Amino acid sequence: MINGIIGWLADGKYGAGFASWTQVLDWLVKSHYGAMLMAQASVDVGKFRFLTQMKMQWQDADGYVMDGRSFFVPGEPFAPMQFTADEFNEMVMDASKDHVNPLLASVSNLGRQTRSAGIGARVYVQIPNLDSIGTNRHANAIRDMLQSGNIALFRTARADIDVMSLGSRTPKFRLEPIPETFPNGAGTGGLGYIADGSDQYTQSRMMFHPNPVRIARELPRPTLTQAETDAIAAMSPAGLAYLRRDEYRHMDAAEEEEFLRDLVKQDQEARGKNTTVVDLAPSRFAPAGVDADVEDDDLDDLVPPSRSELVWHAVDRGARRNGEIAKVTALKPPNVANATKRLERLGKLTQIDRDWHTVDAIDA
Repeated sequence: MINGIIGWLADGKYGAGFASWTQVLDWLVKSHYGAMLMAQASVDVGKFRFLTQMKMQWQDADGYVMDGRSFFVPGEPFAPMQFTADEFNEMVMDASKDHVNPLLASVSNLGRQTRSAGIGARVYVQIPNLDSIGTNRHANAIRDMLQSGNIALFRTARADIDVMSLGSRTPKFRLEPIPETFPNGAGTGGLGYIADGSDQYTQSRMMFHPNPVRIARELPRPTLTQAETDAIAAMSPAGLAYLRRDEYRHMDAAEEEEFLRDLVKQDQEARGKNTTVVDLAPSRFAPAGVDADVEDDDLDDLVPPSRSELVWHAVDRGARRNGEIAKVTALKPPNVANATKRLERLGKLTQIDRDWHTVDAIDA
């Protein structure tokens, strides 16, 4: 918060681990189902930031103006953001629960793809073996990231570090155990060892203060921009969960889960199709109420047909070629080809080197 970082936290202890932070963080969830929605919303924020950065211009060291930015600059225009999952192993222990695979998939995506959008992911595990997080491809990707060593932090330096399945990142030097208190009696909570990617380890702590919540309450609460909030709310129920976070902020974990499940159900009914909370259904690129199966008529002089709207919105969000547009809109390739040509004729799209780009708004 001191550095203007947006903080999202999922507490695997059902809120007991961070009870005093309820009003301080931008978003805090207590249920494991809520953790899944938070992780998915983080992925959606990354998607929106990527789309925005692709349309930005920037100036290189020699003064040349470049189109499309593939790197993140804090505050231009978005704040850095961090998703944290505490007691992560507890959240994903029971693979039969409906939140587990979506949560693993989202955290895996965050760890692999969103750094260039200014979004970081932290997961904390409290038992000594990383196999507890599961064995599917997403769990394996998360485990590989934790085992890489340059992103691992150890709360203690006891012998159980050697059995955390960290592979080559086992400490080369014997590390001293961290005591429960400092010599003056102050607690050592938050103190740990950070692996730097080789065989060196650094002691680190976020903040040496007996009551960091008190300090945090005196600081501004970093949050998403309105554009980000609107975008993720339109993408999936996860965005709505963020938008309405203050309505369940003071609920316990069971009440929060009930609220969120009802919210997701209502959102799916409103969208009129069987959507999921993780997979971004192609038809979500269209405005609300547009049906991909409606037949086109020759109404170019009145309003672009429904398929044309689907195609235009897909291009506006980054799809560039007919095959890619067909995938994200679930339209057949001939329908996409006809729609792109119609939109080009209307002056809504232009084609450059076989890539489609938007020229004018679909509703202009």
